[in-house]
Amino acid sequence: MSRVNFTAGMEEVIKKIKDDRRRQHEDELNANGTLFVADIESYLKDCIDNQKLITKTELAEIISDDHNLLKSDEIKALIDGKYLTDVELINKGIRREWFDLLNRPRLMTIKPNNTQIDHIDNGTTEVYMWGLPSSGKTCMLGALMAAARKRPYFANLTYSSCQDYGAIVRQIFPTTSSYCILPGRTPINYNFAVGTEMTDDDGKLRNYTFVDMSGELFCGWSGAHRNTNVTYQQAFREFENFFIHNRSNNPRIHIFIIEYHIEDDLYYKGITQSNYFNTGIAYLKAKNAIDLGKDRFIVAVTKSDLMANDTSLIARWLAKHPYVDPSTFNVKENSKSLLTQWVQEHYEGDLGALVNAIDKKAPKYVAFDIGEVCFQDLCCFNVLQASRLLGEIVSLN
Repeated sequence: MSRVNFTAGMEEVIKKIKDDRRRQHEDELNANGTLFVADIESYLKDCIDNQKLITKTELAEIISDDHNLLKSDEIKALIDGKYLTDVELINKGIRREWFDLLNRPRLMTIKPNNTQIDHIDNGTTEVYMWGLPSSGKTCMLGALMAAARKRPYFANLTYSSCQDYGAIVRQIFPTTSSYCILPGRTPINYNFAVGTEMTDDDGKLRNYTFVDMSGELFCGWSGAHRNTNVTYQQAFREFENFFIHNRSNNPRIHIFIIEYHIEDDLYYKGITQSNYFNTGIAYLKAKNAIDLGKDRFIVAVTKSDLMANDTSLIARWLAKHPYVDPSTFNVKENSKSLLTQWVQEHYEGDLGALVNAIDKKAPKYVAFDIGEVCFQDLCCFNVLQASRLLGEIVSLN
C-alpha cells in the first residue's frame, strides 16, 4: 500500500510509466524495449514544466514511495537536469549508497564468443531456470555462483565454450555482500551454458551445467503465444535442438521462477503468469522433454516477503489450521507452509500436477531474493537465499 496521498496528476503519471514498462516487456523485437513515450525523463520534465501535472516535490514523493518505478539512468538524468536532488531523496528514506552507484560503469554487454548451444555433454547435472522476461534468471545464476564461492560449495568454471559468459556472470555479485549493478535482459537469440564443479557438504565433487536463456523463449513454449519474428523463430529452433532433439542422458533440475502476488495480472502480452506456466508445462510434456525418472523440480518464488502483509492468505491459512492461535501466529515461522499454500492455490494446473508427480514426498517450494533492489538495476546483495537454493539443488543430485 502506498505511503503517499497521490493527486490525480501523480496517479496519471504513475499509470503512464507503468503502461510504458508493460510495453517494454512485450517488445520481443528489441531486447531493450521500445518506449511508449519518447523517453521517461523527457516525459516527466514535460509533466512538470508544461503540462503542470506534477511538481518537482511530487516527483520526489512518487520516487520515495516506489524506489523501483524508474531506472537508475532515468534517476541520474533527472538529477543532472535539476528535477530531483539526491539530498531530497535521501531525506525521504532512500539510502545514500544507491546514489554512489549512479556514476559507476554498467556491466559489459553480454556478448561472448559462443551465443548458442547445440548440445550438452554427458556427465553433468543440467540446471534450467524458467521464467518470464525480466524475472531474474541471469541474476539468480549470478547469485548461485556467488553462493558457490562460499564453503562448502567451492566452484570452478569448467565449460570452456562459454567460459567468457561464466566470467561475466561471476562479476554480477563480486562478493557475498555488496552494493552492485544488475545486468540487463538476455538477448532473445542467446543461449548460454555455464559449467561448474562444486564440492558438496560430504566433500564429493559434483558437476553442474547451468543454462541461461531469454524469457521470451519461456513464453514461446505455447505455440499460440509464439512470436513470428524470424530472429525469434530461429532462436526457438536452436533452443529446441539441444533441449529436446539432442537431449543428453544427464539428469535435469528445472527451477521455475514465479513472482509473488501477480498471479492474476496480465503480465506479458495480455496473458497471466499462471497461464504461461501451465501452457509451458503442457508443451514440455507433449514434447517428451521431461524424464520423470531423472528430472527434479524447484519452484522459486520471488518477492515472497510480501506474504507478511497478505492478510487474505494468512486468513485462509488460519482457516485450514484451526488449532493455531491467531494471536500468536508468526509469519516467519510458518513461511514455508504459507508459500506452499499460495503456490498450490494459484498454480494447481499442470505445474502443480507435475511437481507432485515428480516428488511425492515434499515439493520444493523455495523463497528467493538477491537482497534489496533500488531503481530497478541497483542491488544490495545478500547471499542468504541463494545459499539456501544452492543447498536444495545439491540435495537433489
